[in-house]
Amino acid sequence: MIKVSVKGKMPDIRRKILASISETTREFLPRIKADTPVDTGFLRSQWRRKRNRNGETLLNKTEYASFVEDSQRFIEPHIEPLKRSIVNKVKRKSRSR
Repeated sequence: MIKVSVKGKMPDIRRKILASISETTREFLPRIKADTPVDTGFLRSQWRRKRNRNGETLLNKTEYASFVEDSQRFIEPHIEPLKRSIVNKVKRKSRSR
């Protein structure tokens, strides 16, 4: 699960950051799906974006997703760099708006 959120009471800045988060998670979801290991394709098909008032979460509620994620072949080379990439992209987009 990758969670990106923002807290604060500055409405203009908050709105820009939330828009950047939304755009970035929408852009990265296909990349996460593509990097998910495939046996039957079910795990890959279950990735979702969940929005809330503080940001968005990319999640996979498949029962065995955490086991695949913990197997090192998936999380180490893919998720950690992706998290950094999402945060950096949100920062860049928020500054440019």
